[in-house]
Amino acid sequence: MTYKLRGDGPFKARSASDKTDDWPFWFVCGPDGINCLTFPHAPGAVFTERARAEDIAKDANGAALGRRYERAKDAA
Repeated sequence: MTYKLRGDGPFKARSASDKTDDWPFWFVCGPDGINCLTFPHAPGAVFTERARAEDIAKDANGAALGRRYERAKDAA
């Protein structure tokens, strides 16, 4: 399943409920706390299960770190 994220991170998986972490709907947010996750195959879909949101955030943070490293290396 492919996904898109807006922004450079750091990204964090969050429950769609402010009251419980066992809520079935999760999203990935940027540093501003706003959902930045979309799925191209399902326009308008912004939620996923917890494990998937955590994996997306982890992968996206690694990719963002790599992009920042490459920009710094190119500037040196």
